[in-house]
Amino acid sequence: MLADKQAEIAKQKKDAAFQLKQFVIKPPSQLLMTEYNQTNAPKYQNNHPHQKVFDRNFKNLIVHDALPFNLASSVWFNKLVHDLDPRLNIKHRTSYSRQVRREGKIVMRRAREHVRKAVTLSYAANVDMWRSIAGQDYMGINAQFVDSSWRWQKITTACKHFPGEHSGARIKSLLEEEDKELALSKNVVKVNVTDTASDIVAGRNVNGYSSISCGIHKLMLVGEDAEKENADIAEAIKAGAAVVNHAKHSGPFHRNLKKYCHRTGHRYSKLVTHCKTRWNSKCNLIERLVFHRPCIQAMEYDRADKGLPP
Repeated sequence: MLADKQAEIAKQKKDAAFQLKQFVIKPPSQLLMTEYNQTNAPKYQNNHPHQKVFDRNFKNLIVHDALPFNLASSVWFNKLVHDLDPRLNIKHRTSYSRQVRREGKIVMRRAREHVRKAVTLSYAANVDMWRSIAGQDYMGINAQFVDSSWRWQKITTACKHFPGEHSGARIKSLLEEEDKELALSKNVVKVNVTDTASDIVAGRNVNGYSSISCGIHKLMLVGEDAEKENADIAEAIKAGAAVVNHAKHSGPFHRNLKKYCHRTGHRYSKLVTHCKTRWNSKCNLIERLVFHRPCIQAMEYDRADKGLPP
């Protein structure tokens, strides 16, 4: 009887193994002719349509998503491209960098041509200077105007590397050079809009242009002056910034905040940090803290977050 039971179990295992084989997809023992030709064929030439499409898409990916050119050297990116089409040729990152720089000049020239044709009555040049993460200084010009169809347009017409001293004379010289390249009609009313920094104020008085200071920048300066002159305001903003900084580095804080928001009955949202280059970021920080004030006070009362600043 035991032998019969063992034979039955062995038969069941054999049947199960046979059924399992029906669902196993075995890889082909040989490559298809199309796969063999694609794998062993030479790389595409630069003028091949597939190679042109890939190069264009790769540069668009880098520019529009602000990715590093070093992506072209990534082993896994190269494997991804090779698995899709082994004949594609991924160039060195410096090659793509040179191409983007060269094509950027063409785009900038076309932007100036568009502004020259579209501006009808008035034109405002929003001039600003900033420093990159690498410590290099740049000056940019955004053209703002209303075209003949009453559509507001904002187009970047210049982004210049600005090494050396930020003197008014050098800024004025560069603005005059950009005005000459733009070559707007003499009948157009032109104005330079800048912040209130002393160097750029001294350099914005270009012949043929009026000059005004940015209203938003003035509002930001008013807020900074109020913070300096009123100790209570400064202390409140300092305390709020400490809470936001704690929340930024604490996962449990946001989990507790979400729980207390649900209990209070209003929408949960993360706290906003202050950024010096965004004029309204401090205002947004305060508004978000005021919105979540009942929840944060309840968390403090219940001691739900021991690391919460006093």
